Amino acid sequence: MVEAIDDVVDRRRVEPAPADEIHSARVSDAVRPAPDPLRDPVASVPELLKPAVKRRHRPGRRAQAELMRRANAAMSSGVSLIDVRQSDQPLVYVNMAFERLTGYSAADVLGRSWKISQGPETDPETMAWLDDAVRRGKESRVVLRHRRRDGTTYWCETLMAPVHAEDGSVTHYMSVQKDITERTEHLERAAHLAYHDALTGLPNRARLHEHLSLAVARAERNETALAVVFFDVDLFKQVNDRHGHEAGDRLLAEFARRWRAIARDGDVLARFGGDEFVLLITDIPRASSRETATAALSRYADALDRPVDLDVTPSEMIELAVSAGLAIYPADGTTPDALLLAADAEMYVRKRAGRSPSFV
Repeated sequence: MVEAIDDVVDRRRVEPAPADEIHSARVSDAVRPAPDPLRDPVASVPELLKPAVKRRHRPGRRAQAELMRRANAAMSSGVSLIDVRQSDQPLVYVNMAFERLTGYSAADVLGRSWKISQGPETDPETMAWLDDAVRRGKESRVVLRHRRRDGTTYWCETLMAPVHAEDGSVTHYMSVQKDITERTEHLERAAHLAYHDALTGLPNRARLHEHLSLAVARAERNETALAVVFFDVDLFKQVNDRHGHEAGDRLLAEFARRWRAIARDGDVLARFGGDEFVLLITDIPRASSRETATAALSRYADALDRPVDLDVTPSEMIELAVSAGLAIYPADGTTPDALLLAADAEMYVRKRAGRSPSFV
């Protein structure tokens, strides 16, 4: 009986593996690295799900998506896609630069008209030309002033390019907006300084000649008169010599501020140079030209009644006064230069005589 049991046990006994095989298996298990899901996202996934995960984690697709995301973030121009098949021409795509430029998020504008950033400052003639180009399916490039969501304005150079379907029809328009606000404002400042006095903000001599030429031509065409008043600010040299150039500049700036505040629409006040100024009084009747100009000058003289605080130590108030000469078109001259010379000559005559600028 015992022998029979031993036979059964012998038949079930598993022969032990050789010692060298056991050692080799243990070493192999010890050095095999565990799957790293960051390096191989498929390794730790159950066998049933591996095909789907492999499709999702194709090596090039994830890198390409990341590259596109970084490129979109780095782009400085606002890009949008407009569906022109619909009557309201809604936006169907905007990039991150568009959001930064306009202040509108994609959620704010998608499905809405691409003209959402237009404001009162946007030139209607340019927009009409752009609309016509879109209707005709043409590429166009314009410069426009738009309004951001917060109400501030910006200048942009806009390229509108048609997107064609396989049959050649235009289905969308790609709009690329480049912010040129800084460049445009720099050019505007440069243009302003080229034709305006930096101290007073008034038109300078070059700009005065343009205004005077146009005023003479209009007076000739309409058979009206034009008054040219040439004057300088009294006591300017004394203020400069006593208190310095800053005090003299304040005197001139205050004078210009007061007269500019009461100038009629169409009249032009310009700084000719130094303490000399020119006033153009336009569109006055020829029959009473001198009387009309004299009445206008009385109003300007009234603006000089209050003295000027020069903001100096010790404190000093200066009475504003001017010496002036008047020339009338066409009685005293028919060209800009002739009128300026006549008004300048009369100013010096009156200045030497100590007369007031009232011309009474």
